[in-house]
Amino acid sequence: MELELKSIVQTLEEHKGEDIKVLEIGALSSIGDYFVLATALNQTHAQALAHYVEADVVKAGGEKPLRIEGLREGDWILMDYGDIVVHIFTADQRAYYGLEKLWGDANEYNIAPWLELVEQKRS
Repeated sequence: MELELKSIVQTLEEHKGEDIKVLEIGALSSIGDYFVLATALNQTHAQALAHYVEADVVKAGGEKPLRIEGLREGDWILMDYGDIVVHIFTADQRAYYGLEKLWGDANEYNIAPWLELVEQKRS
């Protein structure tokens, strides 16, 4: 699961997803163990991010998502990987739904080392 989580985070970072966060929700809900949140520049960018995530997780040896919702509209795309749920939002939708506040009791997972690896690749 950590391999999939790392792959998702790094893919979002590599393709210019913004304000990427991982919330540990396993102790709070049976929905899954982690929420990955990212902001896209616009609907087209959100759709592209979702496609990149799906392809890169499979390439890393993971499975395709159990379901994807909101891909056609592109405002809020939800990708369900079972234990990991990815949310890709436009900025307006992320602010409106405020999942970080709604899940305010969740711990934020430290993804800084994974983001640093992406930055090192760029250099």
